[in-house]
Amino acid sequence: YFVRSLFRIFPDTKRYITVWRRYPGRTVPAVLYRARQAVIHHYDTIRNYALNTSGSVYACGWLLDIARGIYTLRTGSVIAKTKAGVWALEQRLCPVEHDLKTALTVRNNPLRYKNDPDIREWAAALGPSIQRFADVLEAEIQQTAQPVDHAMGNKIHH
Repeated sequence: YFVRSLFRIFPDTKRYITVWRRYPGRTVPAVLYRARQAVIHHYDTIRNYALNTSGSVYACGWLLDIARGIYTLRTGSVIAKTKAGVWALEQRLCPVEHDLKTALTVRNNPLRYKNDPDIREWAAALGPSIQRFADVLEAEIQQTAQPVDHAMGNKIHH
């Protein structure tokens, strides 16, 4: 919920890039600080609640949320979950590519797959794949602990 709200409030984070704030001794855009905090909060939610999935096609959303979190951390922008999933595949970021591809297929036509027994069985077993992809998000969060000056395209060193 928190991340979804942030993405609705800041649909185009680049528009707010001129807003600055102090962050552990470094200057970064305030919106990027808030976006990173929202991604971290959502990461914690994924670790706590996406361990076991219910078999609902909506469990696919966890994989797409992870892709969007990585995209946001890397670019400072927010895009739709589906586009983020495609981007993650193009960048070869997902260690469970087959599951992400299936999630995108289901996402593009959820009513078709909603009651499909094979998809429901797949979704019910999705927890470990979600956690494996969350490992990638965790590494990205750690890597972005040093803020990036997106106006200059460089990591900030002090």
